[in-house]
Amino acid sequence: MSEVTVGEERQGMAEKGAGRRGGGRRDADVTSGNIWGRVLLYVLPLMAASLFQQLYTVVDAAIVGNFVGSVALGAIDSTNSIVRLLVNFFVGISSGASIVVAQLWGARKDREVGSAVYASFLFSVACGALVMVLGLALSAPLLGLLNTPAENWDYALTFILIYFVGMFPLMVYNMCAAILRAVGDSRRPFYFIAVSTVLNIALDILFVPVLGWGVAGAAWATVISEAVCCVLAVVALMRYAGPCRLVLKGMHLDRRLLRRMVTLGLPTGIGAALYPLSNTTVQWGINGLGSTVVTGWALTGKVDLFIWLVLDSFGVASTTFMAQCYGAGLNRRARKSVLVCIVLGTAMLVPLCVAVYFGGAAVASLFTDDAPALEVCGQVFRFLAPWYTTFIVGEVLAGAIRGAGETVRPMVITLVCTCLLRVVWMMAVVPFHWEVLWVATVYPLSWVLTGAVFVLYWRFGKWRERLYTGADDR
Repeated sequence: MSEVTVGEERQGMAEKGAGRRGGGRRDADVTSGNIWGRVLLYVLPLMAASLFQQLYTVVDAAIVGNFVGSVALGAIDSTNSIVRLLVNFFVGISSGASIVVAQLWGARKDREVGSAVYASFLFSVACGALVMVLGLALSAPLLGLLNTPAENWDYALTFILIYFVGMFPLMVYNMCAAILRAVGDSRRPFYFIAVSTVLNIALDILFVPVLGWGVAGAAWATVISEAVCCVLAVVALMRYAGPCRLVLKGMHLDRRLLRRMVTLGLPTGIGAALYPLSNTTVQWGINGLGSTVVTGWALTGKVDLFIWLVLDSFGVASTTFMAQCYGAGLNRRARKSVLVCIVLGTAMLVPLCVAVYFGGAAVASLFTDDAPALEVCGQVFRFLAPWYTTFIVGEVLAGAIRGAGETVRPMVITLVCTCLLRVVWMMAVVPFHWEVLWVATVYPLSWVLTGAVFVLYWRFGKWRERLYTGADDR
């Protein structure tokens, strides 16, 4: 059978599958239609959802800082490393489930899609319960290991204990959202996040300034909002008109699929958890430069959030498009989706980089009027802005390789070229050059090195043979 004939046959199968599945199956299917438009329609809700998620912490910080005090605000910040470590790990684990679901969805294996959704949901419930119990039991010891100041202790412990109660719905939501995105539906998770964010703001105002619940009020506002978000996502999956519908009765746990999810997700989860740990060495270097630099550095993190929203969103898009197209045997479209993500991601990043180069410090002035800190912020942005675009290549290629079912080597590349490099740089170089730009240099170094290695692995890695065995014309 000729290549064109194979492509035509697959095209017909895809159209049949789309018609058969219904319930928005055409809208969510990334294996057909104009790929440029599909990527944009997928990415934009992702970026919007990520932006709304960030509002959780921004609103909590603003209300606690204004109505409880700076000590309480510092206490909340001191818990971030613990929370981020656990959340990043689970989000990485859930990526294994999303890859399996996306590949099966692309392959039109409807029965196995349903089994994978069921297994994913049970896995998220088990992990959510486990993390909640462990978090409640280990919160105090972990805060002690972080040398939490005595004046912050009570606030920090109160906040994190309540927050860990919300870990259960948060993890279930993350898994449900990952499943929806895996089948190409990025809009529903955005709607859920938008609703929960508005609710969080309203509850923050009610619990903290009105009822006077202090830090506990901010924590409960977050937990309740996350629980509502979780319920919306679960209900959406249970009512989904298609094979990815969540059915709880009469389903059998497919251990084979569960093992594959864990096998694919565990390396990504480990990498995601170790990533913030490597950044603690960078913060160590910044802390040694004084409070002005610390403040200026923190301001850059508040502003370049928009850049990372773009980068992360195209990484997720690359994984989904590759997984679905690879599962469907649409190898040419799979390869093209990677190029499209790189081109569109770069096109969005360039104006953002120009904006932060010239106006990053001006935006940061919305948070403080500390002129020396704003000068540090502007200095860092003028140095980093031209380099942000180099990260998009590595992020997209890493996502694509994971989408094809290869997760171990991307983890190794990231750990060596990003995490290990940052630790070595901070330990071996920065002590001889205690300046903020010498610390900041580790970021473009790791971005360029990681991107270059991913390009080489994409071009010469043995795994790529999968994408060149058979072809299609779409």
